[in-house]
Amino acid sequence: GLAAVLGEVLESLAAAARDADQIFIGTVTSLSRPKGQSGEFGSVTFRVAESLKGESSPNLTLRWKDKFTYSCQPSEMFYNVGFRSSGTFIVYTRDGQVVRSAAADHLRSGLLSLDEERATAASVGGR
Repeated sequence: GLAAVLGEVLESLAAAARDADQIFIGTVTSLSRPKGQSGEFGSVTFRVAESLKGESSPNLTLRWKDKFTYSCQPSEMFYNVGFRSSGTFIVYTRDGQVVRSAAADHLRSGLLSLDEERATAASVGGR
């Protein structure tokens, strides 16, 4: 049922938060998309509004790929890294690369509210 799905989402989120070097909420200021199936990275720059874990600076540029799989779960389920210009996202990074992202603005969807995700991320981040 829904509770089981929610449990999986929270578990996956906590795992992502533990694995991340940094977690922040930021707005996309510049975006260059990965090129198709070439395996090349795109680049995304954020204006950081709030840092939840790790070192942060006012502006961050990160590498990203449109989709990938994390522990055998398709990225559409939990680890959506699609960005759009001037959108606001909660972003998880590792080694300068985006490993998870979710909308943090009016396009937020999914089972968890942003506050719930922020609380989960912050509790793992040890703030």
